[in-house]
Amino acid sequence: MKRCSINRYAVGAVVLAMVNILLIACGGDSGSSTKPADDGREVATVVDMGRCTNEREGDTVYVAEKMTDYLCKNRTWVDLSTVSDDEKTLSSSSVAKGTLSAASGNSSAVQGTSSATSVSGTSAGKESDPAQGFIRENISVTGVAQKGPFKFGSPLNLYELKKNLNPSGRVYNDEINSNKGDFVIPKVSFAYPYAKLEVTGLYRNEVTGEWSKEPMTLFALTDFSDKRAQTNSDERVQVNINLLTHLEYDRALYLVQEKGYSVYAAKKQAAQEIMTAFEFATAVTYSEDFAIFQNDGVGSGTIAGNGTLLAISALVMGNRSDAEIQSVIDQFREDVKTDGEWNDLQTKTNMADWARDFKYGTIRAAVKSWNILDIPDYETYLDVYWNNVYGLGGCSEIRKGTVAPNSNKLSKYYNEYFICKVDGSKYSWVSATTIEKDTYEWASGKSGEFKKGNVTDTIYTYNGTKWEVAARETTIGVCGSKNAGEVSKFNGIYYICKSNAWGTATVLEYDTYGWKAGSEGSVKAGNVNSDKYYVYENGAWRASGGEIENNLGACVTSREGEVGESGNAYYVCKSSVWTTATGIEKNLGGCTAKREGEIDLYGNTYYICKNKTWTITSSSSSSAKMSSSSSSQNAVDPSTVVKGTMTDSRDGQIYKTVKIGNQTWMAENLNYKTANSYCYNDSSSYCSKYGRLYTWAAAMDSAGTWGANGKGCGYNKTCSPTYPVRGVCPEGWHLPTQTEWKTLFTAVGGHSAEGRVLKFTSGWYSNGNGTDAFSFSALPAGNRLDDGSYNRKGYEAYFWSSTGDDSDLAYRMRLVCNYDNAFLNYNNFKYDGYSVRCLQD
Repeated sequence: MKRCSINRYAVGAVVLAMVNILLIACGGDSGSSTKPADDGREVATVVDMGRCTNEREGDTVYVAEKMTDYLCKNRTWVDLSTVSDDEKTLSSSSVAKGTLSAASGNSSAVQGTSSATSVSGTSAGKESDPAQGFIRENISVTGVAQKGPFKFGSPLNLYELKKNLNPSGRVYNDEINSNKGDFVIPKVSFAYPYAKLEVTGLYRNEVTGEWSKEPMTLFALTDFSDKRAQTNSDERVQVNINLLTHLEYDRALYLVQEKGYSVYAAKKQAAQEIMTAFEFATAVTYSEDFAIFQNDGVGSGTIAGNGTLLAISALVMGNRSDAEIQSVIDQFREDVKTDGEWNDLQTKTNMADWARDFKYGTIRAAVKSWNILDIPDYETYLDVYWNNVYGLGGCSEIRKGTVAPNSNKLSKYYNEYFICKVDGSKYSWVSATTIEKDTYEWASGKSGEFKKGNVTDTIYTYNGTKWEVAARETTIGVCGSKNAGEVSKFNGIYYICKSNAWGTATVLEYDTYGWKAGSEGSVKAGNVNSDKYYVYENGAWRASGGEIENNLGACVTSREGEVGESGNAYYVCKSSVWTTATGIEKNLGGCTAKREGEIDLYGNTYYICKNKTWTITSSSSSSAKMSSSSSSQNAVDPSTVVKGTMTDSRDGQIYKTVKIGNQTWMAENLNYKTANSYCYNDSSSYCSKYGRLYTWAAAMDSAGTWGANGKGCGYNKTCSPTYPVRGVCPEGWHLPTQTEWKTLFTAVGGHSAEGRVLKFTSGWYSNGNGTDAFSFSALPAGNRLDDGSYNRKGYEAYFWSSTGDDSDLAYRMRLVCNYDNAFLNYNNFKYDGYSVRCLQD
């Protein structure tokens, strides 16, 4: 083991004594010395010597103006030229031992309090206020150096410090004795009571159990003037070097050197500030008493200190690399140096997150493998740390059952809930289950009562004994008056809310759930079973009666005489039943009571509707009885139509137009974007081709944006518009009335042919293309239903009229792919989306 002690003051005294002995032997005169003393100290005048204090006891200084040496003895400078040879020998020998007594005789001395020759305390190179009355020698300084334990052979230095904590120049060198980090520095002598201990080397990582890959240096500042060190020579004084002594070092130095604290007060405050930074209430007097592998209170007299030290050490290490550990330590020291506060909240929080996840047994297992069994209770302090950083506070019997969230927004576990409960043998915060945090502080409920959780949206029900999760209600909600009739699916089963309770829904109930009233006779595929169809009849949805109703819907009174195709056959609606249509009915439609007496042309033969049957009538008689609705004789010659264009000044879109008879129509569907207008399937490409689909309110301009004639007309509203109604049409154009649509039908050939001649020559399914004889160019744009779904593109075209029937229904013109005729019906819901063709004013 290497040991080196350097004490230039003591050596100087011994050398002086030897010189005096030689002078006596040679008959020389010590008073005539012309060289400085052997300790190398030389000053110009006695004033420059400074004050003789206890710390300088034994110092010799050569004064040039006096050409002699002075000795500091008993707080007095003694002129050695006036001391007898025997006294010099005795004095020098005594000084070398540090036990110099007062010289006798009439020696000439410079008193420390002499005003004439006193030496100011600000003499260059000397301590301004050295410690009083403290000279120690042959002390053995023992301890342990631990981050984890430093490795055997790691170099160790002890530096003596002056009161202002600047080095005095005395240094002792030694090394670590074993892999447990213990050391002994023997025969240490002090002229000052303060020392800095420094160790550098590899250390064992308590978390991983492995040796570090990079060396670390730790410091400890100690004060040997403490009463525990005031014993006889050859005593053993214990000073440990640990992470706490290192973290406090710069802060204590700052308090002494910049704020005038005593070393004792500075160390105590610095250590306490570090404890506070780590959320510990541990009282600290001497941080160098702590050892991480020593049970609290054993040897050091500390309470909880060793456990907190190991906890701090673990927090600093975490999952970090050696370089990261060093960086955290360095940044912490710099952070607390001037104000004692740790301001790096993110690092502090990261440590808490690590501690929350850490398996505490890891450290005990690692240390046990080193044959070290004496480990303090550090686990409690890791808990205290992350509990406080999360804002949870302490967990004790009085808080048992308390549920609280992690309120630290910097934490990756922010807003996680914890519950205070007995975990093993102690009270601890543990992650709260969903039911614990949701039902915290709930009283008993009524059997079957439902309640939403405090924190989550989970629904709980009281089973008569306790609250438990209501899985179905959590998923589909609680059944009550507000959602009566609602249908929802849970675990593959459909339920319907009836009488404030969920019951199993029928196929009809869940397949038609959410459907609004349809037009009489309309048909829709089921919500769930798309191969099942339902028809609307007498104000309610019912299951379809078969393939014909699947395709055509229900035959209801309002559809009497309507013809439709199902499969490869045509059917006519008669007396609420779909009946196979005759050739005449296929082309002319059914003969109904409303059409009684109507005459129409089929082939080259005229037929009259009598008693719900089409009957041949002679041309002579037919001309007298021709119905105004059967006006093929009044049809406009297609060659006379006038084509043109118009520009919508609102958006610059250009539309084709066509004049048929006395009416000028847009030959394209309107594509002006406004509220409650839509592109088929919400695709802009369909708007470019088919124009937009408008609700009746949008078509009528119920907001009054473009005119007042249709203002206030919309769904669930009965209105009396002033005609013509411009609606959403460009200026100079309007939304056609029911009568204006009939006028168009008459102009293009009447009831049996209008559909065929108005439809465009392509784009219609089921061979339903038209002749477009009048360049009206109707395209099968389909429609939009109130639930946001789209259908019938390619099959049908729907056009609004400005004629309303009641608060919910309005007239619209309808073209169907496999019909030659056109339909003008009033049973159309205003919230549906249809195309708009504008008519010039």
